[in-house]
Amino acid sequence: MAWTPRQPRLDYGAADAMRELNALILGLASKHIEAKQDEEETKLELASDRLASLEKRRNTYEVAYLEKQAQIAGYTGEADNLGDLYKTGKVQGITADIYEEPFKYYEQTIAATDEQIKLLNPAIINSIDNLLRLSQAENFLTKGVGATYTTGVTEEERGTWGSEDITQDIFREKYYPELEEKALMPKPLETYFEKHKFDPGVAEGLEARRLTKLELEERVVGGVSRKQIINESLNRAGEYYPMIDESGVAMMQATFGYGEFLSGLKEKDTSMQDSGKQTFSVETFRIGLLFDPQIALELGVPLADIKNLPAAELEKLYLTLSEGKATSSLVLDAMEIGETIFNENSQERKYSRSDIKAGIKVPLFNTRDELIAKAYMQYRENKNISPDLAEKYRSDVFYILGIDLRSEGTVRGILRRYFRTNSVEGLTGRKGGYDKLNVEDLTASEALLLDDWVNQVRDQYYYDIKEDKWITNISGAGVEYE
Repeated sequence: MAWTPRQPRLDYGAADAMRELNALILGLASKHIEAKQDEEETKLELASDRLASLEKRRNTYEVAYLEKQAQIAGYTGEADNLGDLYKTGKVQGITADIYEEPFKYYEQTIAATDEQIKLLNPAIINSIDNLLRLSQAENFLTKGVGATYTTGVTEEERGTWGSEDITQDIFREKYYPELEEKALMPKPLETYFEKHKFDPGVAEGLEARRLTKLELEERVVGGVSRKQIINESLNRAGEYYPMIDESGVAMMQATFGYGEFLSGLKEKDTSMQDSGKQTFSVETFRIGLLFDPQIALELGVPLADIKNLPAAELEKLYLTLSEGKATSSLVLDAMEIGETIFNENSQERKYSRSDIKAGIKVPLFNTRDELIAKAYMQYRENKNISPDLAEKYRSDVFYILGIDLRSEGTVRGILRRYFRTNSVEGLTGRKGGYDKLNVEDLTASEALLLDDWVNQVRDQYYYDIKEDKWITNISGAGVEYE
């Protein structure tokens, strides 16, 4: 039987067309609504994740701030609280209802939390500064640190330790010379001096120690007097400790992560340990990238973004690159560099001036010198490529190492001492470094070590120890000097 096509409907009119058009419009509208709902859910999910990350960071800062305030209260009996801090900063309130306007609620809460973090950062730094000042004041009153026995009216007073040497006015003159007479010092210090009085017995003890010290300083051991050793340590502290202090801001996030990890260990909280370890890893990764831009380029990380990249974004980048077969080893390299720099900037590397004067020797900073040598070589290379590139790198190194590569006289002085004296003394076991070395006195192994070191410094850092000259180029034609 042959197929017969169905006859078209003759009663299909405008109403039918309108009905089908409406159905089509409703279908499209339904899909559009579903897409919008999915989009809104995604936005809310991202906002929720962002808020959770910020709140976690804010909570860590709050703990750090409150810990510092508790320490300040140990000195003064007074402390600031979070409520006063946020009130002074005028953190905006939350007006939106999470059920009625969820996205607006998240927007407001994120903004408020971000504002709290911005207030906490300088507050923590200010608290640390106050603690340092309070520690100075405590050492001043209880140990006489920073005071001298040259204060007083009579010759006898100016020649011996006495109560006139340890007063609030003398402290102000020593640590706050910029203040006018009778002007108030920072409030915590004023409170501390009001609540703590000088014990006359301290001056008596200092005078007894002064007389004993005069005898000790005259003694000579191995051709070097105790006074010379102390002066060397004081000079070393004066050169390197400001670098450590200058790098403090750059190390802050890694310090928080490390502190959180240690707190987790103490409280046996694995979640806190993991969180702290993650923060520490991410921030040492950042520090390593700033120091070695070549790693950043190989990983495809824009150099301009590293320093100020938000922690949450850097963490995502770190996790992605850590899982890649081709990038994971580079991530570890950057983290290792960052951890080395973090350790070199530890406040535990610093001794107080009183401890140094009491005979504690400040060790060499050979690891830091090696970092400076690598950074200076990179800076010189960048200058040959682009002044802007060199300036960017100089700024980053100053941020994480506290040394200005632009001050080439200072940098070269540090490196000459490291290349010619400290390292050569360590390799040969002989005092005086390269300049006072008699090569004929060296054993075969010592001579080989020295030769390797001279070649390494020449090839890697473009400095010729033998000639005491800086190199501009090494090629088959020979060596070109500045």
